[in-house]
Amino acid sequence: MPGHPNEVGPGKKPLHTIIPGFVTVPDRKPVMAFGVMGGFMRAQGHVQMMCGLADFSQNPQAMNDAPRFMVSPLDGSVKLEAHMPADVAEGLRARGHAVQILPTGHLDFGAAQLVQRGGEDFYIAASDGRRDGLAVGY
Repeated sequence: MPGHPNEVGPGKKPLHTIIPGFVTVPDRKPVMAFGVMGGFMRAQGHVQMMCGLADFSQNPQAMNDAPRFMVSPLDGSVKLEAHMPADVAEGLRARGHAVQILPTGHLDFGAAQLVQRGGEDFYIAASDGRRDGLAVGY
């Protein structure tokens, strides 16, 4: 539709709904399948899940439960979930960022689903408590 924000045009990047990510180790063995849905949060959420895995050795549920942030592409403000430590917001403001605190579970922070290989014969799955969902194994 002409004039719509998603109108096709030069220099525009489409916001798609494809969310899967797949992590392997150098020998190409699978580590984790995951995805974070939620508009502008998709790519930022994927990075946050990978940081939880690679930098903090978190299990999938801990990655899901961790407070999230989002840099708004609309105005550059940094949105933080309410359960983010207060010193994070203070530090960002001290550096000149516009910070907005939103309730934990706000739609802007998306929702993740993760399945991680736990060993040779088991997996660890997590469903984000920010939305309806359930991790079930059989």
